[in-house]
Amino acid sequence: MNFVRVLGIYNANSGLLGELAYVVRKIAGTRDCVLCDITHKGVRKKKEWVSAEIPVELIYINEQDPKLRAFTNGKTPCIIGQTKDGYVMLITSDALRELQGDVNKFHKLLKQKLS
Repeated sequence: MNFVRVLGIYNANSGLLGELAYVVRKIAGTRDCVLCDITHKGVRKKKEWVSAEIPVELIYINEQDPKLRAFTNGKTPCIIGQTKDGYVMLITSDALRELQGDVNKFHKLLKQKLS
């Protein structure tokens, strides 16, 4: 399958208020984002993520266009492949959770899904 782009959709909103709300909910245990755990350590991107040059465009829930939002509704965080015909789920939230924040495992799984 030919993908125009690969998108990682965080289970959080962008912006200062979105980040603050995410941190508060994470501390309270009412919300998590396993994609955030893979890409970030604290407030910075993991060096393993940056150095791997993983071809994933990372976006937040509130940055999605209406079509993408409809496709991912209730399924974030996740990794989506975009083709000329629409979207394909590549990696589900449950599969991301199984990676336990490991960038190398993520990269290996993504390579499998893309081939």
